Amino acid sequence: MLVTDFNPLTIWLWDENYIRFSAEDYDENNIKNLFAHLTNNSIAKYSENFSTSKIEGNMWELPTLIDYLQVKFELIM
Repeated sequence: MLVTDFNPLTIWLWDENYIRFSAEDYDENNIKNLFAHLTNNSIAKYSENFSTSKIEGNMWELPTLIDYLQVKFELIM
């Protein structure tokens, strides 16, 4: 992803993107939890929550993210 302008917001995306999520939710009371900050699967696979995540493999392809955003925020793209 490349942001080239903020007004108007201009974002450039590669055709075959994927989005990675952390294996655990952020918790401000546990800032040393690497699994809540890092999205690298080589690290995340050691989290107890890696295989039980709501998002399989902690990754989405770009069309899945777009679909989610359209439903969540009633966007028209």
